[in-house]
Order: sequence, then C-alpha cells, then structure tokens
Amino acid sequence: MSELDLCYKVLGLEPGASPEEVNQAYKDLA
Repeated sequence: MSELDLCYKVLGLEPGASPEEVNQAYKDLA
C-alpha cells in the first residue's frame, strides 16, 4: 500500500476521490 493510499484510507475514501470529497472528509475528521 502506498503512502497516498493510506491517506485515502484514513479519510475513509477510495483512491481517486474528488478534491471536494477529500476536503469534506478532512473537515469531518477535524
């Protein structure tokens, strides 16, 4: 598993998620 894949996993997202999905998941964790 790559470091980037791990980042997606921590956020609960699939690799290739849109930037908007990444931003929302990050805000939900904060």
